[in-house]
Amino acid sequence: MAEQTFVVGTAPGAVPGVGHAWQMMRSPVRFMTALAAHGDLVRIRIGPSTAYVPCHPELLRQVLTGDQVYDKGGVFYDRARDVAGNGLVTCPYQDHRRQRRLMQSAFTRPQLRHYAEAMQDEIEATTARWQDGQVIEAFPELYGLALRVVARTLWSTALDEELTGGVERAFDTVLNGLFRQMFLPRSLRRLPTPANLRYRAALRQLHEVTQRLIAGYEGNPVATAGATPDLLGALLAARDEDGGRLTDAEVHDQVITVMAAGTETVAATLVWAFHRLARHPEVAEELY
Repeated sequence: MAEQTFVVGTAPGAVPGVGHAWQMMRSPVRFMTALAAHGDLVRIRIGPSTAYVPCHPELLRQVLTGDQVYDKGGVFYDRARDVAGNGLVTCPYQDHRRQRRLMQSAFTRPQLRHYAEAMQDEIEATTARWQDGQVIEAFPELYGLALRVVARTLWSTALDEELTGGVERAFDTVLNGLFRQMFLPRSLRRLPTPANLRYRAALRQLHEVTQRLIAGYEGNPVATAGATPDLLGALLAARDEDGGRLTDAEVHDQVITVMAAGTETVAATLVWAFHRLARHPEVAEELY
């Protein structure tokens, strides 16, 4: 079989000192989808740093499957670790396999059955508030649903509306600020600008809420005895081959990882799914 060759190119339009950061922040989808026209592997500039974007499917496959070679790192993961620490999504290769094994105990068939029941309860409670002809703002409604499901499956407890709203706003501030923080040098990230102050305050709130919820759970003798088949109980009880367990910091990072991964992405996916179904009623009819 002939050896496959690839074309390396450079994206045009880099600005001195900023690179392509402005284009990425202004219209990220348009910028990224246009890169394939410049090569199979395209060089871009993010501030003073050089990054390479694989645009060919084979190169992308190598990056996504070769985790020992293409480990997690760079400006995105540096900022993502502000949120999720060294959790399953952000940890490097050397930590990932152990963490994944310990997390797997939270996703056994009986556990998943319990999670599905909690999801069904929250879906029914949410849709019971909707009336025919009512117009709802889909994303915040579905974000609240996703967050309540995460709470129920994490620690078998419902979150009150005030706490749910606070976590939602904090995540919104952090996830929107994360992209901007990626492109700012350390000196600018440390300035007390309104955007930086909002980002730091939201981060503090997320970590404080997470720690408070974990502390409340650990202080509940029924929960820690394993009487509730929830994800946090499984994480606290998990042991690897040599009897080791997740450290307190790792439990904290896994909880906030699950909260982040199970809310905004779920809500966005549901919003787009409903949008597409509304545009294609024949597909919606098949789904029903």
